[in-house]
Amino acid sequence: MVNSEFDLTMSDGQNIHLYLWIPDDRSNLKGIVQIVHGAAEYGKRYEGLAKFLTLNGFVVCASDHRGHGYSVRDENDFGFFFDQKGWEKVTEDLLSITHYLKNRFNGLKVCLLGHSMGSFLARTYAVLYGNEINGLILSGTAHNPRPLLKFGKLVAAIDIAKGNARRKNRLLNKLVFYDLNKSFHNGKTDRDWISRDEAVVAEYMNDKLCGFDFTSSAFRDMFSGLLFITDKRNIAKTPKELPILILSGKEDPVGSKGKMVQKCYQKYVEAGISNIQLKLYEGMRHEILNETGKEEVYNDILNWLIIM
Repeated sequence: MVNSEFDLTMSDGQNIHLYLWIPDDRSNLKGIVQIVHGAAEYGKRYEGLAKFLTLNGFVVCASDHRGHGYSVRDENDFGFFFDQKGWEKVTEDLLSITHYLKNRFNGLKVCLLGHSMGSFLARTYAVLYGNEINGLILSGTAHNPRPLLKFGKLVAAIDIAKGNARRKNRLLNKLVFYDLNKSFHNGKTDRDWISRDEAVVAEYMNDKLCGFDFTSSAFRDMFSGLLFITDKRNIAKTPKELPILILSGKEDPVGSKGKMVQKCYQKYVEAGISNIQLKLYEGMRHEILNETGKEEVYNDILNWLIIM
């Protein structure tokens, strides 16, 4: 395996940091997996999955979103996407990365794999640019109630109107991130919801690039994106022939322990997408790719990619 890190410059001059893993044997590459990471983390956290997939013939690429990881040049930009329409900007960045990968690897098939907030971005991408990809994997996703999304967007908008677009919104960070730990009463940290593996949680807690709060601007952008992907008119714009795999832990609070994951699946079925699969993993929490028993998840992803 050959791995590298480099920046890719977007049309507006923003540098996006990329991680690229390429199999040693390039004579029979099977495809490309483009990873879309979640909120308050970064692309290199997916290196375990990337190594597994490269051993099985896939090129893997992950990137750090605006306001995340090594795409950030000023510490004040953590948890901030863009001045206006940040969600759209991040989605456009993902499209530019897809084009880069297709050009570099001679048009290999591309599967977009999004985790958590990354799954929401991936679903947005599938609505807007679904014909650019050949498969969609959603990890730790949810179909959130629209009234709650509208409330969150309103709270963020009020703060922005007061001139606090870049302020870390204490209320929304509590409601969106910190309250996820409520169901784990004997937890040792406020991030026990991400994994049963204490080493994974400890590594996350000790990583300066993980666990930062979001700004009011980023919350406005994210809630706008969530309202976009839960609108049945937009769901219907997802290409009907696009293969979709939805994976989540049965103890993941982001997906209401499977309930909002199943709702996401059902909405796609109602939109006429037939090549779709759903699997919920017993006992697993949010980061199924970093969970105890993750090998099962890795193999499920690989088996699906091979027949995608």
